[in-house]
Amino acid sequence: MRTLICVLTVFFVATVTSRKLTSANNGWLQRRCGYYNSAEEMWFSHQFNERVMLNWAVKIYSEYLTIVDGTEMAVTTMAPGAILTPFHILSVNSIKHVNQSLSLNNMETNIQNFSCDGNHLIVPEQFYPSFDYDLEWYRKFNRSRVFGNEVVRITVLDGCTELTPTNLMVLEMKKSVLKPPSTAHHSFKSIVYPVCVANSTAIWWSLDAHYGYHLSEGKFAADAYKPVKCETDGPYLCAKTDESGPCKMMRGTIVVRRYSYASQLLGVSFDCQTDSAGNNIYRFLDLTHHMEMICEVTGNCVTPDMPTTTTPPTTSTAASNATMPATDESTVSDVEKEK
Repeated sequence: MRTLICVLTVFFVATVTSRKLTSANNGWLQRRCGYYNSAEEMWFSHQFNERVMLNWAVKIYSEYLTIVDGTEMAVTTMAPGAILTPFHILSVNSIKHVNQSLSLNNMETNIQNFSCDGNHLIVPEQFYPSFDYDLEWYRKFNRSRVFGNEVVRITVLDGCTELTPTNLMVLEMKKSVLKPPSTAHHSFKSIVYPVCVANSTAIWWSLDAHYGYHLSEGKFAADAYKPVKCETDGPYLCAKTDESGPCKMMRGTIVVRRYSYASQLLGVSFDCQTDSAGNNIYRFLDLTHHMEMICEVTGNCVTPDMPTTTTPPTTSTAASNATMPATDESTVSDVEKEK
């Protein structure tokens, strides 16, 4: 995997004017996406092991100005992100329409003009300095961080059809987010890598539970989500947890299927509702309904395996044709959390 990171990084530096994956490079990526080096996992501390397994994870920062007691203040927020290609990061959308203008995190601006690339909304450049990212997932939230000028394009998938909190956002970076292997073998930045994108909702039903990653005080933390059937139709995946009481909604939680030395992106959370039986049901945007859009914008293209469905399979072999390079018979009941 380290060799492939070098190849991809060097190739994209040489062709920086075309950040979207070519067909050939997408082929390379699909053969190795999501994998982490098990040898690295064996040799280092628990904290480093978690970084190895979360090699796709990114923290997305956004900053906006607001007025508090008559004083203008900068507010910084964070959301989880997932690396799709060396230049593209996926996260939950934070751009909306407010009074005919575009807003960031519901803060009204006077920015009204935007462009469309097909059905996708291209966010105006004025917003780009308000976004940043880092790979230091183990560090706490830094409210005084200095933003870098790293973003060159922001696309809201299907945002020109409808702009809502249920859209997904793709940030395109000036430089590759993949870091060449460091001579310091324990460097956290030496092991980041794009995640796989699920190609069938059958994968959702392939395990009793999946890992969902959110940010707690700026650090990635994990919860176990158990797939359940949605009460209403839509491009959603539904799940419940073992926790009782009010919904503890972590918007932007990224849920993945973890199998032998690899991770596969399944969905991104957007709300929590109570069902007819009084259970808390967490809803995730089904990434299989965004495969084509992700392909159009980033070049990370997966082949649909079968018609998508949010209904549990009737046989244990329903997920047999879904793209899952390895099998993991365990559930996530033993998720180790770091909060």
